[in-house]
Amino acid sequence: MTSVSTEEAVTLAGYVGDEELRELDRQSQALFCLSDFEAFGLPILEALASGTPVFLSRLRELESLFSDCRAAHFCPHEAPNTTAKQVLSTLARHEGAIREAVDDIPRLQAIFDWDRIALRKWRFLASAWSRKHLWSWSG
Repeated sequence: MTSVSTEEAVTLAGYVGDEELRELDRQSQALFCLSDFEAFGLPILEALASGTPVFLSRLRELESLFSDCRAAHFCPHEAPNTTAKQVLSTLARHEGAIREAVDDIPRLQAIFDWDRIALRKWRFLASAWSRKHLWSWSG
């Protein structure tokens, strides 16, 4: 096995625009989000939507969102050697790992359809507003 330094393997791009971010996701072999505390789901979703496998800490919140994504690989944050083996095994089958991520895209689009989420939120707020004003108007 060849050793690679962090500087050679990691791109620290800082803030980039949307198009450049999508291109960086497409060029990446994987996204690592191995926090033992919390993680923000949007970068994970963006990476998966770009066909990029992700490595995540086994956190309940992340598992509830991404456990049925074949390209989301959950790692035990307390076992770095196990995580390293899982990463190396996944990256060794690069084309298959990308195919799993690409195959997940239609399901992710159905779950995270922003128009549908916005409509549900609007209906919820409209219903709450109506109930509040209905009670105050009729009483």
